[in-house]
Amino acid sequence: MIALGLALALALGSAETPEAAATVPPPAAKPAKPSKPPKPKLVCVEDTPTGSLMAQTTCATAEQWEARRLKDQDQLERSRDVPN
Repeated sequence: MIALGLALALALGSAETPEAAATVPPPAAKPAKPSKPPKPKLVCVEDTPTGSLMAQTTCATAEQWEARRLKDQDQLERSRDVPN
């Protein structure tokens, strides 16, 4: 009889009241996984070299194309500066 009374008291004592349920914070949401940085988009150019009938496709990112353009421009300017 004592065990039944003790079990009943524990069951009633641990039951949540509506006020207690309102103050309990909801379980924390899982933190979002850090997203991978987006892959840079490739820009492909089809070019037919002089003396060839076969076209070549060259793909690079926009940054790589800009670096190549600047390098080519620098080489062209240097070739102009060479005395004849």
